[in-house]
Amino acid sequence: MKKLLILLLISGGILTLSCEKKESSEIINDDEEVTQINENMTENIAAVTQINEDRWVSGEDGIRMREFSDSDSDTITIVPRAAKVKLLEETGDDMIISGQTGKWSKIEWNNQTGWAFGGFLSEEELMDNIVEGNIFNAYEVNVGDNIAGQKIISIDIREADDGFYLGAFIDFKGKIEISGEYRYRMFDEMFGEYLAFTVNESDYSKIPILENDTRGQWFMIDNLEQAKEMLDISGNSDIVGKATIVIEDFEIGCYPSEVWNSANVINVLDNQR
Repeated sequence: MKKLLILLLISGGILTLSCEKKESSEIINDDEEVTQINENMTENIAAVTQINEDRWVSGEDGIRMREFSDSDSDTITIVPRAAKVKLLEETGDDMIISGQTGKWSKIEWNNQTGWAFGGFLSEEELMDNIVEGNIFNAYEVNVGDNIAGQKIISIDIREADDGFYLGAFIDFKGKIEISGEYRYRMFDEMFGEYLAFTVNESDYSKIPILENDTRGQWFMIDNLEQAKEMLDISGNSDIVGKATIVIEDFEIGCYPSEVWNSANVINVLDNQR
C-alpha cells in the first residue's frame, strides 16, 4: 500500500512538473510572437522616412503628383520642371525610371499634397533660366528660358520695316494641367472643323502669357481627332463642355491677323457636359 502511495505521489509530481513546463513554454512562445510582431511593426515604420526638406523638380516635362504611392493611382496635378516643392517623406524600395533612381516621395506644392517619383527631385535648385511669373516680354526672354514651368524651344518675333513690334510666335516644351471650357464645331466659315479650349481665369498663372496680349486665354487643339476621342466627341452636332485636361507643345501665336495659340491634348482628367 505504501509503495502504491509513493508511486502515485511520484507520478503526480511528474504530471505537475510536466504541466508547469508546458505553461512556461507557452509564455516563451507568446513572447517570441510579440517580439516578431514588434519587429514587423518596426520594419513598417522604418519603411517611411520623414524628411521635410525643399526639393526642385528636375524632370524634363515635370512630374506627376498622384493621390497614392502607386503608378496606377489618379493624377492630382503635374508639377512643372524647376518648381520648388516640399519633400515630406519617402517610402518603399528604390525604383529605376528613365535611368533615374528614387523612392515614392510625398510632396507638397501649390497647396496640394500627393505622391511622386523621387528620382526626378533634385536637392539643388536647377540652373534653368526661370522667368519670374507667367507674363513676359518677348524681347526679354531667350530659348531655354523657363516660364510657368514651360521651356522655350523657339522664338520668332515679327516686326514692321521700321522695327515696330507686331507680335511673336513662341513654342514651349512641357506639360500643363488646366481647367476650362471646350467648344467643338463641325463647321465654321473661318476655321472649318475645330476644337477650342478657353482657360479658366483661376488657371491663367499656369500658362505663359505675352505682355499686352489682351485676348482671352484660349487655344486651338491641334491633335483634333485624338482629342475628340479623349473627350468622347462624336456625331454631327456642335458640343460645349467643361474639362480638366493635360496639354503639351503649347504655342503662342500673337500677330495682327488670324492667328491663335495652340496645343496638343494628351490626357483628360475630368469631362462634364
